[in-house]
Amino acid sequence: MRILTTATLLAGIASAVPFGLPANAQDKPNVAFITSTSRLGDKGFNDAVAAGVAQAAKDFGLETTVVQSTSDTDYVPNLTRAAEAGYKVIMVAGYQMGDAVKEVAPKFPDVKFGAVDVEYDTPMDNVREILFHEEQPSYLLGVLSASVVKSKSSPMIAKKNALGVVAGEEQPAVNRFITGFVCGARSVDAALPIYVYFTGTWQDPPLFKEAAVTAYNRGAGAIFEIGGVAGLAVIEASKELGFLEMTTDQDKNELSPTTVLSSAEKDLQQATYLTIKDTVDGKWKGGQFLYSLANGGVKIADLHGLSPVVTPEIRASLDKAKAGIIDGSLVVPKTLEQGQACLTGVEIKRPK
Repeated sequence: MRILTTATLLAGIASAVPFGLPANAQDKPNVAFITSTSRLGDKGFNDAVAAGVAQAAKDFGLETTVVQSTSDTDYVPNLTRAAEAGYKVIMVAGYQMGDAVKEVAPKFPDVKFGAVDVEYDTPMDNVREILFHEEQPSYLLGVLSASVVKSKSSPMIAKKNALGVVAGEEQPAVNRFITGFVCGARSVDAALPIYVYFTGTWQDPPLFKEAAVTAYNRGAGAIFEIGGVAGLAVIEASKELGFLEMTTDQDKNELSPTTVLSSAEKDLQQATYLTIKDTVDGKWKGGQFLYSLANGGVKIADLHGLSPVVTPEIRASLDKAKAGIIDGSLVVPKTLEQGQACLTGVEIKRPK
């Protein structure tokens, strides 16, 4: 799989086929993945989509490319060039790319667009909206975090009595993560202090680390990070300061086995793979494809070496909450507005 930055792509605009598809590959459903400005290397969101593209390419003999956008103004040109170059499946990842897909997709009705975390009021036949119930695994992480902090089952955070959240830009999927986490935590202790920090960016690791340090200094023993590449700085802070971290999208325990307790996982790799496979098999359908705890599209990651801090009582609470979400007896709010009852008293800091 070739990986291009926008600068590399622009250098080849004069070429008739800027993405360089071989002439004998033009009739295949070859795949281009256009990233948002959050880019690859996040050990989660974008990397998982790229892995799904790579697996499909291997299984079906497809040509693929990844173009990493460097600014929001890259989205429409990159999507357009991919379609004009002959790529029949174009994957995008991130709510912020929704307007660009909405602009470009109608101009290329024969091109299939797989859009992760993008949702429209009116569906398009050639756009698959790949959506996840992020609030569901996040609720379980909230139960887990609050229970561990309250029970003092981890000596590392024995003197801590609060939770923190450090997130990038405020957008629907991010808010689903936060709402679920806070509501899960408040189901354990309605008075537990929770500090939420929006950095307003996906590209400033020091800002993420600063927010994590602030939350820790205010008493947070467990911090939920929603930050892509920049959010990896929170993991570094957890190793330096000694707090438990919850992450998103993929299991990141290997990055810090002694501090990353669990993750709210989204099976982005499989969702991407199936989007491409359906095109190859002639079974494409546009519209919304929704992944949940019930269908296995989301889950919380294994506890690995930190499992001893999770007592039998905490495990029972997690199992009960998971069962309730799956059978529908426990409905987790999806938005900050819907979760207002949980969010009462939660301190939310936004960039000025």
